[in-house]
Amino acid sequence: MRKPLIVALSVDVYPPAIVPARNPVVFQISADIGSPQKQNHRIGLQVLRREGNLDVLVFEDLVTPWFNGNRAIARFEISELLITSLRSDFNLHESAGFHIRVSRPDVLKPFFIKYYEEFGDPATVDVVKTSRWFYSLFGGVPTWKQVEIFDSYDNLTKYFNLSNRLFLSWHWFPKVTDTNAPERLYLIVPREPGTSNFVLRVTRHYFDDGDEFEDFNLGHTLQLGQAFEVDVSYKAVIESHASNFSGYSIQVISVDESFFSEEFHFNMDFRWLPNLRYFMFLNSLGAYECVRFTGEAIHDLSFTRQMFLETDLQEYASDSASRGQTLPEVIRGFKVNTGWISKEEVLWMQDFLSSQSVFEIKGTRRIPVLIRQDKTELYKDASHLNALTIEMEYIDLPTVFQRDPDLTWQDVAEVVPPYQED
Repeated sequence: MRKPLIVALSVDVYPPAIVPARNPVVFQISADIGSPQKQNHRIGLQVLRREGNLDVLVFEDLVTPWFNGNRAIARFEISELLITSLRSDFNLHESAGFHIRVSRPDVLKPFFIKYYEEFGDPATVDVVKTSRWFYSLFGGVPTWKQVEIFDSYDNLTKYFNLSNRLFLSWHWFPKVTDTNAPERLYLIVPREPGTSNFVLRVTRHYFDDGDEFEDFNLGHTLQLGQAFEVDVSYKAVIESHASNFSGYSIQVISVDESFFSEEFHFNMDFRWLPNLRYFMFLNSLGAYECVRFTGEAIHDLSFTRQMFLETDLQEYASDSASRGQTLPEVIRGFKVNTGWISKEEVLWMQDFLSSQSVFEIKGTRRIPVLIRQDKTELYKDASHLNALTIEMEYIDLPTVFQRDPDLTWQDVAEVVPPYQED
């Protein structure tokens, strides 16, 4: 009878409770062995996702371990596998209104792993173990933020829990907004929230008369691992205010005040700005948020085409060829300027510049755009005043929707109407 190789199988390097799928996610599994026997010895890993009451296998891999004394070690990096199960959606109308809390279940999903060993000839599986649950977030910590997060909090789970920064945004200083900006915030629940109902607490700030708050019911009790979106725009949460109104702040809090998020502050800008533009972008944490551009915009048109010769195979004379051209491509580009912003906002704008999904918001329409400039101009007038000039282009409709063969041009016109200058 063959003597088992493995005395104990365990996870040495384990991700925290919430892992960002756009950063490395590593499991290290090791086993104690009686002697460093390597004959057909492999360690396996299964990654499973919970869908309702079902466990769906996402990935399975077997690797040959390396040996450190009497210990067999195998490492698995699974971030690219997790990201395929996650996504983030944005619909301008879906979350409009303070009474609507839109669930975003694909932003944060639960996973667990099974790990085992196999050895012998023929190979047999032995010692199958199951890990605890962890949640994967459709996002990650960008390079410009990693030193602050990982030095101060060690990982993203501690960042969310210790700082109570549960909103998926890196904008942690007062954000300037106005009466028409389509502000949205995504919030996750990284720990057990208790059984109390939850409210969205809106505090109105005044220049000289203090504050006053109002609570809006968010519905049923929140649950660990939830992600949802709320409309926090001025039109959605500010029903009335006095003339000396200066801004407002948003906080999600349980009725018994046992669970709460940090406050997210908005400062109001009541100026009339002729060049005001709004963009919604997918940030590095996997949520959509709004950015305002107040500077002048400059539009341009560019055309590209290719010429070719068509020859008649029956004739060999050079004058028998006809000249043709491919379908010309018209690119509608524009440059926008942020207006004067602070040094902190310049850092935050890196999230916008590296976004993989950007929409310009014009009234009730969302128009997909592409940030096309390789180098962004940075103007600096003083240590506290900066301005960015960014070059973009509108994405043609066939490019955006070619992946859906059943989509008609009538459908496209309803989803994203052709661009029109207001």
